[in-house]
Amino acid sequence: MCIRDSLDTGLVPTHVDGHLNIHMHPTVIGILVPLLKKYNISAIRVPTESIKLHLTLDSQNAISKITHGIIFALLGKRAKKQLARANIRYPDWTFGLLQSGHMTEDFAMKIIPRLKRGVTEMGFHIAKKELPAKIGAPNYHYTEELNTLLDPEIKKLIQKENIQLANYGTLRKIEEP
Repeated sequence: MCIRDSLDTGLVPTHVDGHLNIHMHPTVIGILVPLLKKYNISAIRVPTESIKLHLTLDSQNAISKITHGIIFALLGKRAKKQLARANIRYPDWTFGLLQSGHMTEDFAMKIIPRLKRGVTEMGFHIAKKELPAKIGAPNYHYTEELNTLLDPEIKKLIQKENIQLANYGTLRKIEEP
């Protein structure tokens, strides 16, 4: 759905992101920044993650994680400069891109205590039942990721770590003193 279509429905977009993070492409982000300002959308996803931390916690698919991590670090660095000039907010940290389809309870239990101060987005791909390959991404664990979000131990750990859950709609409010 494009920004204009979303606004025509009466919905108020809280942020912008794109399938496969296409919004991070230099040409696309260059077009998006003025549109975000025009339509008063104050946040966007910038998926940059710690390659080292991911590999420390789960070294599976290391080449893919390193490749994606470097690409998105470079795209993110460029985008953050443009976004800062336009006063568009983005999370300080993200997790989920390099672990896409594999944000399991085990991984979440390891990453949550290591979250740094600031705003962190954690991305999950969830479904009530596993999706066939022709619909979903191969090797993604949709129901396991949903179960991670619903797990009482995850909730306890979030409370223990004194983490405030939020969404893009509340991103600005979190930053206010």
